[in-house]
Amino acid sequence: MERRGPSWIDWGGFQIYFSLLLACGVFLVLAVPFVGRVGDLQTASWRFPSHALFLANVTLLAILGTHLGSRDERSGRPIVHLVIPVAVAQFLLTPCYVFAAVLRPGGGTFWLVYVYAPLAASLCALAAATSRRRGRPFRPLATYPTTYALTLAYLVVPLLFGLAPAGWGALTLLSPIAATLRLVDPIGLWDPIGAFAAVIAGIGVIGAVRIRRRRRHV
Repeated sequence: MERRGPSWIDWGGFQIYFSLLLACGVFLVLAVPFVGRVGDLQTASWRFPSHALFLANVTLLAILGTHLGSRDERSGRPIVHLVIPVAVAQFLLTPCYVFAAVLRPGGGTFWLVYVYAPLAASLCALAAATSRRRGRPFRPLATYPTTYALTLAYLVVPLLFGLAPAGWGALTLLSPIAATLRLVDPIGLWDPIGAFAAVIAGIGVIGAVRIRRRRRHV
């Protein structure tokens, strides 16, 4: 029997990548101004926000990462098998970002989202894979609905810090949604630094937990 090497990409689930590309493409098309208004040099009273593409990218890629991490319990794949499919999915969205540069002239900071989105999705993948491998005390976290609920909480709950006094507002950057908005239209240098620091710290913590657990079982 022919022995196959490791598969870095789940080609059997390629429809997931296609769905991501299609959904982000729809948001991009909606953000394009109407032809009539462009020809008449008119400003629309309301138009679909152009940053919706970036919010869709971060949110849907986080869900994709959660999906990949939730299946890691059965296959026992190393971390690289979770990160590479996320990176491939983000690479497929490159044409959308190139086109978005036309819609947002002079606002090239949105390319930071292109780098940030796969990092946040990798964090979701690692968190999902780790939670589904926990022992009995953490068994309630090992269900698929709870795993996706944790991802939703990661996306939404930190936004509540925006309702707190000014000193707590910076914690909204823990949410990929708030971080994306700050990366698209940063107020200062600390916005991108805080956004990337938060997600990299999360990856580091979960990675350390996985390494410690692996050494314990050796």
